[in-house]
This record gives sequence, structure tokens and C-alpha cells, in this order.
Amino acid sequence: ADLQKYQPHYIFSVPLVYETLYSSIQRQISSSYPARKTVALALIKISLLYMEAKKIFEGTVLSNNPVKPSSISYMFNCVWARIIAALLWPLHNLAKMLVYNKIHSTIGISKAAISGGGSLPMHVDKFFEAIGIKVQNGYGLTETSPAVAARRPFCNVLGTVGHPIKHTEIKIVDIETGEVLPDGSKGIVKIKGPPVMKGY
Repeated sequence: ADLQKYQPHYIFSVPLVYETLYSSIQRQISSSYPARKTVALALIKISLLYMEAKKIFEGTVLSNNPVKPSSISYMFNCVWARIIAALLWPLHNLAKMLVYNKIHSTIGISKAAISGGGSLPMHVDKFFEAIGIKVQNGYGLTETSPAVAARRPFCNVLGTVGHPIKHTEIKIVDIETGEVLPDGSKGIVKIKGPPVMKGY
């Protein structure tokens, strides 16, 4: 109710708030008239597909595959994704007018949201991006007062916490050897920079 009343441009919050908003929106859609519900859900699915294709040719998709695709394969994927995005773009814009503008006015967030303090579920992340609200996820600790990394509007890669903030270095090291691990590996996070409290 407060979000709808004050209509903030931006909101800073923990993931639970976005999960709650997501669930509330889904309930409202589910309780609407059958035809309206069907149209809304179909348009949301189309927007999810549109954003997925758009992110592929923009190069902002998180990949867990350590093997880089060949140049030909990469170019083909980009061209194909661009074609898919172009075909879905009119329907995505239609969804903005018919569905998403109403959602924006209901939840009150008009531009972007910043999430931190926990793991943001991917389906929630994708949903808000699809309806036009960019959630910029971040990572930090109490001892790093409080953020050391955050996603940027120009490079909002879902499933990540973005790049280190200015003058901050982050590396993932092996728990036993202390050696720096390759991308995608699990290990201990080591942080160096102004946000780190003295004594650490």
C-alpha cells in the first residue's frame, strides 16, 4: 500500500520484498477474469522469451559452460536471437500497454529496484525484467559496509551480483591452497578495498 501511495522511482530492499511483490502480482492475475488472465499470462511468457533473446544478442546472458562456442556458432545464435526478438517486440510492447503499466502503477516502482542481503530467485529476477523493472542485484557483508559488487543498468546480467564497485578487488580462492580459481569455481571469497572494515 505504501509503495502504491508514494510511487517511488527506486526501491532498495531484500529479496523477500520482491518475492512478496511477485506473489502478489501472480495472485491478482490468477483472480482476474479468465480471458484477462489468459491474455496476461500469455503476454508475460512472450516478454520472458523476448528478453531472453534480447540478452543473447546483447551478450548479457550468464553461461555456466566453460567452453566458449565457436565464432560461427556464436554469430548464428546472435542472429537467430535478434530475429526472435524482432518478431516478439511488437507483442512485448503491447504487453507494456495492456498489462505492465497497470502493474507498475499498482506496485508503485517506476524505474528500478536494488536488491541485496540475500539470494534473489532467478524466476523473480526474470519476471521483473520482463515487465520493465530492472532489479540491480548486489553483494556485500556487514564487514564491507555493506556492498562490494553490484549490477549496473548497462550490464544487468541476471543470476549475478555484477562487477566489483570502484577501487575494490574480489577473487575466489581455493580453501586449502589459497590459489585463485578459474571462473565458475566454488571457493572462498577474498575482498580488498575501501569498503572492508579495518581489522579484516
